[in-house]
Amino acid sequence: MEEIFEAKYGTNLAWLYEEGVHVGFYDLNEEKEVKISEILD
Repeated sequence: MEEIFEAKYGTNLAWLYEEGVHVGFYDLNEEKEVKISEILD
């Protein structure tokens, strides 16, 4: 399952889910995954 939306700052993000739990984002412009744990560190 993924949800894609345009962020206010111009980056397209897809929400990443593992086993039904939101775990991070995939930046469609930068073509890279960012996990929530990385953001919080």
